[in-house]
Amino acid sequence: GIGTVGPAIAQGMIGKTACEGIGKYPESYSKIRTTMLISMGIVETAAIYAFIISLMLIFFNLPK
Repeated sequence: GIGTVGPAIAQGMIGKTACEGIGKYPESYSKIRTTMLISMGIVETAAIYAFIISLMLIFFNLPK
């Protein structure tokens, strides 16, 4: 759960900034959207890595 806090905050900030940019410069909507989607994908990888590590800790840390 802790590994998803940072990406969630970052995604919110990216979305907020993109909405502000589109509001100020509606003619550059496609460039802002493309950059936002790429940034969201990069940020989301941190949450995916945290999920994979948590699964590894659950399944491979069995008592012996």
